[in-house]
Amino acid sequence: MKFQFLFIISSIIFSDCFSQNNTVKKKDYETIFDEGIYVEKFDSTNISENRFTANNQIYLEGNKLTYDYYYENRDGKRYKFQELKGAGDLDFNEKGKAWVFVPIDCLSENTIDKLILTVKYGLKPMINNDPDYNQTVISYDYPQISGKETFSSSTGNRKRKKYLGTSSKR
Repeated sequence: MKFQFLFIISSIIFSDCFSQNNTVKKKDYETIFDEGIYVEKFDSTNISENRFTANNQIYLEGNKLTYDYYYENRDGKRYKFQELKGAGDLDFNEKGKAWVFVPIDCLSENTIDKLILTVKYGLKPMINNDPDYNQTVISYDYPQISGKETFSSSTGNRKRKKYLGTSSKR
């Protein structure tokens, strides 16, 4: 009888310890293959606007990547972009076309100095056009040499254990 009692108590303690040590926190999403790429599909209870950014390990919300840049043609001549005069008055879709190449030795205060990519909170503005948007949002800013800000644009970033991909600006 003592042996049976001891066996039952030992079994309960052992099973209790075993279940605690092997408990793994369940992710609230799964990775699925959708339209040729892997995406995170969240549990229907997670409706946070920041769900695609909150679990990032590389592209953390608020991080900025600042790039100095130049375009080099086949002859080795280097250029930067410059916004055309009056571009600020154009429709958003036309502003992206209102740039010209300027030789590095002829820069002005209107020349785009750097490219700044910023990891944003949430899904705006992308979700405004696509309610099923499922990427981390990254904004592109194009400050001029003068310090004046030109327009900005946004893109998406997909970070998965299988790959990392950032789209071009939209």
